[in-house]
Amino acid sequence: MTQLPQLPPHRSMPAAARHSTRRLLEDAAAAPTGGLRRWLSRGVVIGGTAALVLTSGAAVAFVALAPATEQGIVRCFTLPQLGTADDFYGTDTAQASATNDGPVPIADALAACSDLWRQGALTYGVKTPQGPPQNSSRTVYDVPQLTACVLDSGAAGVFPADSDICSQLGLPRLQTEALAP
Repeated sequence: MTQLPQLPPHRSMPAAARHSTRRLLEDAAAAPTGGLRRWLSRGVVIGGTAALVLTSGAAVAFVALAPATEQGIVRCFTLPQLGTADDFYGTDTAQASATNDGPVPIADALAACSDLWRQGALTYGVKTPQGPPQNSSRTVYDVPQLTACVLDSGAAGVFPADSDICSQLGLPRLQTEALAP
């Protein structure tokens, strides 16, 4: 069986020391919360808030624009949502080289997707584009507002939405000049 430790024997405290200690504790408990303590707490709050705002601004600026690292393909979306890698609303587009040795860099992701919308190959909300409608060689279709973001794969993703779509999806906006060959 475990024995509990024995408490030390009771010791008396001189009355003057007891009175002095009690007074110190009472003074500390009754001290006003203003003065230096209030100034310091405001300074800490203001300084902490300023640091948070500055670092958040730097983080937003850091991820707000990014170049596409995969420049041979552009993903054109027909809905302002990501989907999964192989299951999304839209299509991928690439430019073939003249020698058929693979895709060449796409200089303008927005123009590549705009052309597909203009030709009628993309329709808002249609999962798999079917190509331009029959007898549409002279028809020009409306192009919605498009915004280019950088997908996790490094390719450009172009969405039919305003410029807030990238931040809503947690993606950086495409730094367009970075796509030039």
